[in-house]
Amino acid sequence: MRPATSFRQLTFGRGTVFGAAFGPDGRSVVYSAKWDAARPRQIYLNNGVSPESRALGLAGYSVEAVSA
Repeated sequence: MRPATSFRQLTFGRGTVFGAAFGPDGRSVVYSAKWDAARPRQIYLNNGVSPESRALGLAGYSVEAVSA
């Protein structure tokens, strides 16, 4: 029997998430989002432990995949 799927909210920002992928460790999540219409989308990293995500300074890009 497979374990039940669970979800955890990664951000409380209001806006659009364009893409996301798990990191090689299986816990971290890399995602692209646009929170404010006046600013370009950014790529963020959540380490899977902290409730806060960190902007990686990659404005205008989207996450398509993550490589080990």
